[in-house]
Amino acid sequence: MKQFLQHLKTLGTLTLKDKGSLFWVFFYPLILITLMALTFGGIQSSMEPVKVAVEKGHPWKIAFFQMDILDPVEMEEQSALESLQERVVWGVFLSDKSLVVAESSAQSSVLFEIASELQRNEKAMRLGVRPDYSKDFVRTADQETDMMLSILSVTVGMFSLYAYFSGIGMVDQIQANLSPLAARLAVTPLSRGSYLLAGTAINTFLSLAESVVLLLYLKWVWGVNFLVDAPRSLFLLLVAGLLGLTVGLFIGASNRWPMKAKIPLGIILMLVLGAFGGMMSTELRVIFDRHLPILNRVNPIHIIGRELYRLNALRMTDGYALSVLSLFLAALFLFGAALFFMRPRPFRSL
Repeated sequence: MKQFLQHLKTLGTLTLKDKGSLFWVFFYPLILITLMALTFGGIQSSMEPVKVAVEKGHPWKIAFFQMDILDPVEMEEQSALESLQERVVWGVFLSDKSLVVAESSAQSSVLFEIASELQRNEKAMRLGVRPDYSKDFVRTADQETDMMLSILSVTVGMFSLYAYFSGIGMVDQIQANLSPLAARLAVTPLSRGSYLLAGTAINTFLSLAESVVLLLYLKWVWGVNFLVDAPRSLFLLLVAGLLGLTVGLFIGASNRWPMKAKIPLGIILMLVLGAFGGMMSTELRVIFDRHLPILNRVNPIHIIGRELYRLNALRMTDGYALSVLSLFLAALFLFGAALFFMRPRPFRSL
């Protein structure tokens, strides 16, 4: 424990003195977000109500017409489906309680969440709990934007994995065949386990601090609030920081590539995963969701961005625990794999 605390103090001091790392961790995300905001002419914009057709005789009709987020029109089934094909409406609520949408989009996601919430309320009514439809029992929050908010949530998800760079730096300092410093430390009584645990703690919380600064900047400067559900959002970003660090540990330890190759690899990996998740364009994400849905189901940046959007724009918590658990288990697996590659062994190349 004494050695762990000493490593914690030493690594924390070295991290805070590394001005280059602090720039990339704290200031680069703010610069990129600012450039994005200026490119789009500002971030704030009001979300228009979602146009939707409701088949005549639908048992939930009253609820649909009381939601400010919807712009419902009552139609016969055939007319409603024709309106959907002509893109007059974003979806159709059929009287059998099913939902039909033309394509994946931010609007169809809102309709799906509303349909899911109404189904849960119907189950509650069977148990004797009767929701008051005159109240906003479907909580959609105050959405400042649709497409832009979705893009920003994925962008924040990408930055939450920036602990990757700290991870490859830790490996470069401790794996003997990667750097002269690591070769010298290999012959000292340094506890690898203590060093790695201290570095993991320091850099994971540094990643969380970066995310907090970014979220506060978005909230107070650009009026985009990803702290509506602050406890869940921050815990999600804490686990995301741990995952980013373990990705760096794994990539850093599993090969002998130099740092100048591992850093661009990480940048390319995050940009590609961010693009798949919708950071560049929501249309690109829709294409992948339609033709290769498994991709974003395992894409950590998409998972983090999706949960941020659901928690703070829609105030939905369904699937949150499973998403956080999957990210945490992935981090544990990568940490174990990195430890395997960093196990003590002789190196012919030293």
